[in-house]
This record gives sequence, structure tokens and C-alpha cells, in this order.
Amino acid sequence: MYENSNILLRKFKNILNRIFPKDNKLNDVERQKIVEESLKTVYLFQLMDSWTFDSKRLSKCSCQHLLPDNKIIPSCHYYSYSRRLDKRFTNI
Repeated sequence: MYENSNILLRKFKNILNRIFPKDNKLNDVERQKIVEESLKTVYLFQLMDSWTFDSKRLSKCSCQHLLPDNKIIPSCHYYSYSRRLDKRFTNI
């Protein structure tokens, strides 16, 4: 478990409890206000890296990159291996 995972989980639960109170007395505008005050952007994205790379899962990847030569490759493969070879980023 990550060091701050309990803190983050508690914060998310707190926000969800504020957005969806048990008495359910908030309207959509009130809910939206709470969300806008509490969160800016949350991205939950499962991405394999060099340590968690699994070729079986790679074949099921639903997120792809279209390369300049019109090849389509799974994002996990791109970020783990192909980006290093991408000429658009090799001079950075």
C-alpha cells in the first residue's frame, strides 16, 4: 500500500459524502458547486510500466497512440518502450 493512500482515500470518501449526503437534499447545482470547490481534475488511469508490463494484458489495451507513420500501438507499450524511439522526443 502506498504511504498516503489512506489519506487520499479518506479525502475522496469525504468529498463523496458531501456530494451525496444520506438525506439526499442537494440539487444538481449544489452538487456541482461542491465538486468544483473540491476537485480540479482527477485522472485514474491504469498504465503498465517497465516493471508491470504484461504482454497478455497489452493485447486487451483500449487506449492507443497513433504514430506519425500511421501505426497504432497500445499506450502502455508506447510509454514503456516506443516513446524512447519516437523521433519527436529523442532530442528533448
